[in-house]
Amino acid sequence: MINYATEAEVIKRNEIIAKARALYVFSGKTRNITDALRAYLQNDAGPDEQIELYISTPIIFTLNQVIDKKRPKCEDCGHKMKLKLHTSDINGTRYNSSWLCSFCGIEHYSDMTAIDWIKEFTDENRE
Repeated sequence: MINYATEAEVIKRNEIIAKARALYVFSGKTRNITDALRAYLQNDAGPDEQIELYISTPIIFTLNQVIDKKRPKCEDCGHKMKLKLHTSDINGTRYNSSWLCSFCGIEHYSDMTAIDWIKEFTDENRE
C-alpha cells in the first residue's frame, strides 16, 4: 500500500528543504541539496521539523536523461535552463515546476509535473 503525503506534509517538506538550501547551498557550504538537507536536519531543525530523508532518484534520473539534449535555452543570455520541481515564486505561489537560468536568474513557472515534462520531451512529433 502506498502512503501519499497530504498537501500540508508536502508544503512542510518543501519549506524545510528551502531552509536547508538557504543555509547550506546558497551560502556556499555545499552544492548538494541532499548534503544540505542532512546537515539542516542534524544541526538546525527543530523537533517539529524532523522529516525522513529520502531521494526520489528514479524520476529525476529519467527526467534528466530525457530533457538533457532538448533543454531550453534562456531567451536573454542563451545559457541552458535548469528544471526545478515543486517550486514557489517570490509571492509564495506554488508551481509544479519552473525553468531557471542559473546564469541570469530568469525563471519561468509552469503547472506541468515531472511526468508531464517527460511526456513532452519524449513526444515523437516534437522537433
